[in-house]
Amino acid sequence: MNEDPVVRFAGGVFLLVGVLVRYLLTTTLLELDRRTGYHLYKNAPNEQVGIQRARKFYRLFGFLFAVIGALGIILANKDYLQAIFLRTPGN
Repeated sequence: MNEDPVVRFAGGVFLLVGVLVRYLLTTTLLELDRRTGYHLYKNAPNEQVGIQRARKFYRLFGFLFAVIGALGIILANKDYLQAIFLRTPGN
């Protein structure tokens, strides 16, 4: 489908960012973030609940980035995957 190495690289970057966001400590991400995760944390009734809410958000966000990256890599290698899975016996 796409022979451009930039597409594969971008997919790899998205996958890497997704994995990093998913597994970094929530407190580290809260220090860097001033948007959604931070507001979930600040609007919680107490600190523990706020950290749990932010953790759920960051894990979902990281998972979505990883899925987008994996799909990008798969779609960039579509022709290669078709050659592997759709070959007929004897070829």
